[in-house]
Amino acid sequence: AAAAEQAALERRGAAEQVAQDATARVAALREAVGDEDPEALVAAHREVRDLAARRAERATALTTLEGRVEAAARGRAALERRGRRADRAAARAARRGAG
Repeated sequence: AAAAEQAALERRGAAEQVAQDATARVAALREAVGDEDPEALVAAHREVRDLAARRAERATALTTLEGRVEAAARGRAALERRGRRADRAAARAARRGAG
């Protein structure tokens, strides 16, 4: 009987410790959150989550656009090089024709 009482006492002590830990965690949360309505906090969390999702979408779109701009700049540079080569070739041909 004494062993059973000791086991019950140990279980009760463990349960009390769990309850104290939970109370401390709740107190810490209340201190961090304050007296705000939990539904308001959930709504604010959802708003932040949605803003983060939109930001991620915009970041992806921006990365895509930056890639297109870089490709367009490379294409423009290539066209300008071809144009300069064509101008030099035309100038050489004109000099040959004039000479």
